[in-house]
Amino acid sequence: MIRTIADVACRDYDRWYILAHSQGAVVAFNGLMEPAFGWPGYLDAKRWRSLCAKKMAGGAATTMPDAKGMMPPRPAWVSHHDIVYRTRVFARFRGLLTYGSPLEKFAAIWPATVAVCREPAFQEGTRWINVYDPLDLVSGMMKSWPTHDHACSPPFENIGYAAGPWLLAGHTAYLDCPDPASDDRPRSPRALVLADGVALWIANDDGDAVHCLKTSRLFRSGDTAEKYRNLNAAVQTFIVTMFITGLSAVALKLVLSRFFPFLGKVTGLSDPGNPTQEPWLLWQWSAFSLFLAIILPLGFGAFSRWKIGVISHGERPPDVAFSAVTTPDPSPISGS
Repeated sequence: MIRTIADVACRDYDRWYILAHSQGAVVAFNGLMEPAFGWPGYLDAKRWRSLCAKKMAGGAATTMPDAKGMMPPRPAWVSHHDIVYRTRVFARFRGLLTYGSPLEKFAAIWPATVAVCREPAFQEGTRWINVYDPLDLVSGMMKSWPTHDHACSPPFENIGYAAGPWLLAGHTAYLDCPDPASDDRPRSPRALVLADGVALWIANDDGDAVHCLKTSRLFRSGDTAEKYRNLNAAVQTFIVTMFITGLSAVALKLVLSRFFPFLGKVTGLSDPGNPTQEPWLLWQWSAFSLFLAIILPLGFGAFSRWKIGVISHGERPPDVAFSAVTTPDPSPISGS
């Protein structure tokens, strides 16, 4: 990701954007948040020379931290005080689109993996649009990121989008666009989709084009449409969980009956070749299956919502490294 950002920054585009899907959103965010001192470890010599030629890299004005143990290690062909000037690298960066993104879940469970770099780098007007769908269990609303310092982390905007009708089916369908007609016959105008708004945003540098898109598939947090999709997701999740649990029960019964006949000798069952036919054992397994199907999903959901709520309200444990990546002032040495 760092290498791609360096390549794009050196090409003198009028503006450029990053579109990141699913786990790629975590990769993209880490690339945007990499501190200036850590950049050389990701670059080859050719890219480093290109950044220096564009005055996007060079010496720092202050002493840099000890590079011992840094991962990836800094290459031997850079001096100890060499850094990338992130403000110049991101001077024409205009926006980040994350869709189907698990970033909020990472912030709740592994916050140190999505830490925010406190080096100012982003220009005013840089936007971050996060698109989510309650039926896509991978995605989620952004809540945990700082909103006061836009130079360090672009301001985010949550936009709900009905990507698909079934659980997880829409995870790869956010930017799907209807196929064009295969003949020249006139067609009625098709319904607008998310891809249309994204295209207008990039083409016209108009971030409002996404959330102002006139389509019934867009919704805001708290809207009736979001509540309906949350309920729909809960019902479908319960049905799928029950089905998987029942299938697992049948499979386990088959395994017990065929591969563990010695259980009959240990427990004194009447049919040591098929211990799962005993009523008491079936009752115990049914109770255990019911526990897996209902209690565990509800418990995990409650824990996740509590954990995300704690993180989003700033009540982070002191040992969590969220929003704590810092380096000294990375401004270039005078005359460089």
